[in-house]
Amino acid sequence: MAGKPKFSVRHNRRKENLNLYLLEKPRTPIERQTNKETLELALKIRSEREQELKQNIHGYRLKKDKNVNFLDYFQSYIDSYTKKDIRMMEGAFKRFKDFLDDSYPQYSRRIRPEELTKDMMIDFVEYLQSRSMEEGAKGYYQRFKKVIHYAIDHDVMVKNPCKGVVCKIDEQALQWYPPL
Repeated sequence: MAGKPKFSVRHNRRKENLNLYLLEKPRTPIERQTNKETLELALKIRSEREQELKQNIHGYRLKKDKNVNFLDYFQSYIDSYTKKDIRMMEGAFKRFKDFLDDSYPQYSRRIRPEELTKDMMIDFVEYLQSRSMEEGAKGYYQRFKKVIHYAIDHDVMVKNPCKGVVCKIDEQALQWYPPL
């Protein structure tokens, strides 16, 4: 047995005080229930920390139970937006809300990110193209996609409903320029 190589496993451990305490000798049913609930809470926190660790190390995106209203998320994105095209961003939001009112009234007040579908995005592009002139539709759609990408990067959305949906402008359309 002298020929076997030895190796050791190094663990990266850290301690975290949760400030949760168990009663050492519970006497009443209420004290026992309190201990049980405290232990369940500690195990839930441990599970969440393990998921975060796996996500950081292995790049997993673990589904978080979030009940996010995409309209509120979009509005908060605009509220914190600092670039020069803020008016285009606000316009994209207004067009999206108007689109929902017209085409999907059940979502006019609340829509979860996972309810945004590719078919809905195709309808949205057609809506923009019917309501906007020339590059307006394309600009609004680009701003809308910026919010979608931001939501994906921040784990609010898992799938990109805009993938494969393109807003094209008609280069052959007649353009009228006022006389000088």
